[in-house]
Amino acid sequence: GFCGRPPAHLLEDVEQGNAQFRDMMTAGAIVAGLACLGMSAVGFITAAMNVPSLTGVWGVIMCLLAVMAAGQAMILTPSLPALKLSVPVILLADENAPAITDSIVVLNNMAMQIGLAFGPIAGGALAYLLSFESTLLAVAALLFAYASAGV
Repeated sequence: GFCGRPPAHLLEDVEQGNAQFRDMMTAGAIVAGLACLGMSAVGFITAAMNVPSLTGVWGVIMCLLAVMAAGQAMILTPSLPALKLSVPVILLADENAPAITDSIVVLNNMAMQIGLAFGPIAGGALAYLLSFESTLLAVAALLFAYASAGV
């Protein structure tokens, strides 16, 4: 074992790796948040101008959805390696380290699957109670809060 504190070079490697993942995930949250703001603005503008929802703006919405998807990919893609890298280095000296890491990954995947199941329901309820545009503003605010928290 490490007899207490792990070697300094292991801690430095973990911190450097986490900083790279954190930067990518923060940028992804900002990109996705800006796309949500853009879609919300398009919705508010078309409503104010009394333009039917998709008349002439569907291409803009599709582009913004693609940008939002890219931002979400920037958040999601580095999350698993960051999660694995965040397992306390002291646990990695344990012979059960692979099982510990696997358990943490399983818990993360379970939480993500629960979000995939209930997210659309919550989003639909918010869109019904507020409006689609206001729901996008709320999602953008959550994404910006996530980014400003340093992920």
